[in-house]
Amino acid sequence: MGLSEPLFIILITSISGVLMKLISMCYKSKCKSIDCFGIHILRDVIVEEECDEKQLNKNDSLTI
Repeated sequence: MGLSEPLFIILITSISGVLMKLISMCYKSKCKSIDCFGIHILRDVIVEEECDEKQLNKNDSLTI
């Protein structure tokens, strides 16, 4: 039984890490519609693009 406990901890940690990375990738993607494991996400990417452009313009004006 001593070996199975660390194995379960490693397995749960690995699965959690993979799930967190997938969620992170979905959040960072610029896709308008995402279907994943029966979950449908519809995003307003136009507003996100405008926000990103404003952020880039602000950073560009600071470096000049």
